[in-house]
Amino acid sequence: MDLRSLIPWVAATGLALRELDEDKTGADDFAADLLIFAGEMVEAGLDKTPLPEIPEALRKGTTDKITGSFRATLQVIRDVLIIAKYQVTGQARAGVNFVIIALTELITKQPVAALAQEKPKAGPKKG
Repeated sequence: MDLRSLIPWVAATGLALRELDEDKTGADDFAADLLIFAGEMVEAGLDKTPLPEIPEALRKGTTDKITGSFRATLQVIRDVLIIAKYQVTGQARAGVNFVIIALTELITKQPVAALAQEKPKAGPKKG
């Protein structure tokens, strides 16, 4: 499989999900961010370039559910990403693996955990 030729389709599907409705919240927009992030992670892993920033929505996770025909589309993309994760290494592989897990949770209508928590704010010094 020529992974490099498939990655633009992953990101394009993310863009299509983002345009489903006018609001920019919900499971469809979360999935859109996942797919765009996955494409950027795989591309960075293949090119050995710096990894993309984690989108804010992925830092928070979601409890929203994805419904309709896009669930089947997400299943196909998840399967492509399962293959892709073995063609990248390090943090790129970890990022793609998160996307695979998150897509599985969306497909099965489960809550999706946050990718990364913001750094805790330092409290007052004791002593």
